[in-house]
Amino acid sequence: MRVDRHGRFAKRRVQHHVGGFAAHAGQGLQRFARAWHLATMLLYQNPAGFHQVFGLAAVQANGLDVALQPRQTQIQNLLRRTRHRKQTSRGFVHAHIGGLGRQQHGGQQLEYAGVFQLGHGHGIGGLQGGKEGFDLCGFHGVSGCWQNVGQVNTGRYTMPLQFADRLNNVETSAIRELFKLLGKPGIISFAGGFPDSAMFDVDGIREASNAALTQDPGAALQYGATEGFGPLREQLAHFMGQKGAKDVAPDQLIVTTGSQQALDLIGKTMISPGDKVIVEGPTFLATIQCFRLYGAELISAPVDGHGVKTDELEKLIAEHKPKFVYLIPTFGNPSGALLSAERRQQVLEMAVKHQTLIVEDDPYGDLYFGEAPPPSLLAMSASVPGSRELLVHCGSLSKVLSPGLRVGWMIAPAELLGKATMCKQFSDAHTSTFAQATAAQYLKAGRMPATLDKVRAVYAQRAQTMGDALRKELGDAVEFVQPQGGLFVWARLTGAGGKVNDGNVYAKRAIEQGVAFVPGTPFFCANPDHATFRLSFATVGEDKILEGVARLAKAL
Repeated sequence: MRVDRHGRFAKRRVQHHVGGFAAHAGQGLQRFARAWHLATMLLYQNPAGFHQVFGLAAVQANGLDVALQPRQTQIQNLLRRTRHRKQTSRGFVHAHIGGLGRQQHGGQQLEYAGVFQLGHGHGIGGLQGGKEGFDLCGFHGVSGCWQNVGQVNTGRYTMPLQFADRLNNVETSAIRELFKLLGKPGIISFAGGFPDSAMFDVDGIREASNAALTQDPGAALQYGATEGFGPLREQLAHFMGQKGAKDVAPDQLIVTTGSQQALDLIGKTMISPGDKVIVEGPTFLATIQCFRLYGAELISAPVDGHGVKTDELEKLIAEHKPKFVYLIPTFGNPSGALLSAERRQQVLEMAVKHQTLIVEDDPYGDLYFGEAPPPSLLAMSASVPGSRELLVHCGSLSKVLSPGLRVGWMIAPAELLGKATMCKQFSDAHTSTFAQATAAQYLKAGRMPATLDKVRAVYAQRAQTMGDALRKELGDAVEFVQPQGGLFVWARLTGAGGKVNDGNVYAKRAIEQGVAFVPGTPFFCANPDHATFRLSFATVGEDKILEGVARLAKAL
């Protein structure tokens, strides 16, 4: 048998082909010879799958012998496809099949360590140690598992699914994972980014849905145009005009299934693998996941209490020449920051100067407390010639009316809008016509202003209550900017007085005290500030806010 041992080929008489398999080598290897197999020595396996592997090689039948040859590059690619990017290879298989030889690792002799084969393209086979010898299992035309007595044991190993490479770029949402911990009785949650369901105008939505079914039930219940339900597009154009974007025509927007779909359509139409995209640091977590799914290299632009730092942003644009820049100028998630009018003007001017597309995400702009925020980038674009052609605006009714309707929209240059419509057609054909008809009737009825007044008043009081409680209970252990709108307080641990200064550690301590929030780390695409964390005040009454903040103080 040939083995690649310490960088040279060596020949050695094999006393045991895979334990007691030698007597049946011809029988097994005739079938085993149909394809190459990649082998690794298994040092550790957790319940989730093949982890912590050591040693890489290819296994191929060579007459009645087996040849082991290094295949490091190929198996690295395979491991990447099976979500093992972080399990880097550390050497080659030398000699470790049964009594063939010994592999040193950490001072231990691994003479009888198991060997697992990871085959190209179709599943995973393995050689696994037993009391009497080893079992051999392979794929690529090998229909079963040959045991050390040469018997076939079918169905022992399950072929793993081969997922798309692009899934290696994303992970499960840290927020969704956190929700799994919230089943503890009595826990107070500041973690979610939801509006308060008690604020939904149920009567108004019921009237709107009844009107949709009464006035034109066929249109409300039938398939519709991918671009959106005509009456809703008209109402949304009017809605945008009331907010300062007076020149938006119905055919300049498409209706999307929430503004999240608008971001996904931007990713589909604009991002090729390796393209650079600038986002705020921190920014909306789902945006990071979405853009990475399409292969974007994300660049983080720093943010302060007044939004993105435009001087730093322009330097990044000049250096990286991104495909586009993604911003949440008004009460961003998670930062809660409000981009000043001066900085908004600068963003539009640098878009024209550098001919860079700007994506404005505006789900929270209507949730202001007191004085209205500066106009959106879309509304201000009329004052900066050439900027409108370099601007995409994403809006949503989720935070102000109901997320269950899943109604959002995208306003964009005609060419981009056409490409996005094509991609949406492939994705979901169109947003629910019934939901669109209901939203159109609601906007037509003129109930939105009163709904917004009610929601703003409640959220403003809760935000103030949370801010006051944080200053009283946590003192100089945290710093934050009092939000002027939106749903969130973005805070930073200072470590004053020797208290905890890591948001991830703090989150675990808080759960133990019966209160939950989201640590800030996942909201950064690069260079995270681990001292940060996000608190949502939207769904918690004032009494619960006071109790929850008191628990946060205990967790310090």
